[in-house]
Amino acid sequence: MPAYKDNKGRWYCKFYADTWDGNKKQILKRGFATKKEALAYEYEYKANTRHSPDISLRTLYNEFMKDYKANYRPTSYTITRSIIERHILPYFADTPINAISPIMYRKWQNEIKTKKLTDSTKKNIETSFRKLLNFAVKFYNLQNPPFRAVASIGKMTAKEKVITEKEFHKLEQYFDVVDHAIFSILFYGGLRLSELRGLTVQDFDFKNNRISINKQLIKDSPSELKTDTSKRVITMPQFVMDKIKAFFDALTADSRFPFLVWTPTIIRHRLTRYCKYAGIEPISPHTLRHSHATILITNNIPINIISKRLGHANITTTLNVYSHCFNNSDADVVAIFEPVSK
Repeated sequence: MPAYKDNKGRWYCKFYADTWDGNKKQILKRGFATKKEALAYEYEYKANTRHSPDISLRTLYNEFMKDYKANYRPTSYTITRSIIERHILPYFADTPINAISPIMYRKWQNEIKTKKLTDSTKKNIETSFRKLLNFAVKFYNLQNPPFRAVASIGKMTAKEKVITEKEFHKLEQYFDVVDHAIFSILFYGGLRLSELRGLTVQDFDFKNNRISINKQLIKDSPSELKTDTSKRVITMPQFVMDKIKAFFDALTADSRFPFLVWTPTIIRHRLTRYCKYAGIEPISPHTLRHSHATILITNNIPINIISKRLGHANITTTLNVYSHCFNNSDADVVAIFEPVSK
């Protein structure tokens, strides 16, 4: 594996490598500061084309994300990329994937545990790492991924903060016309913030008090919804539709996406400020969605109706997220049958 120095004192490598269709092509890569870096590039490149498990985690990550981008939604791709770059690559970027031992993996877990993150976030971080290593198992002949010998960390779901309708009314006394529209849709409709920002005036049916949710905005760009079942039409209370109508009437200019009037950061800051004014523990806009679901559950709305209204992929998702709300005891079950036996 030779490397060469150009007339500018930089190193480069030139070699032939196998392509995915069984042919060979010449690879030329310039700009290395040292001969060692040039040779390392050639080694990594050839190992990758051989689908060898001695490639570095960084190289595996690059291939994994190419595949991920082709097969998953943009929002999922962006989240997974951020997780791996922030929480996994800083520890293992230059380590060959077949050299990551169970004890190294365990020490990494312990580092993640010390971070001030929710249990569900820690779980998502490890899930991303496992997806990455499973990609190596399938396509790079990794025989024994280290996570098989180590218990997982975090929890898939965590009990989310919620507020009651009475607490929401306390917040309302500080709302202006824009606040009323935004926060009422989130609280009484259970929308995700990205779904709210993707609404257009045409998505509102004021005659039948319905909202059509058919897209979302990610970084101000229209995007597909989280799942196919996220496309839905929900019915809203008349007083909420009146608040939305008042907001639309107050707009001074036509806008395709009227709820872009504030950025997500401004929405969060305003909600935090109102919580402080009302003497309520600070919450996020997503808390309003969880509060909506919790109120429906505690009022015995059928779980399939709740799941459809929230746009979940299936009822199992709803049950997993809100299982803590179903707190009936064994005594409650007995009480249902008690009158029958008398």
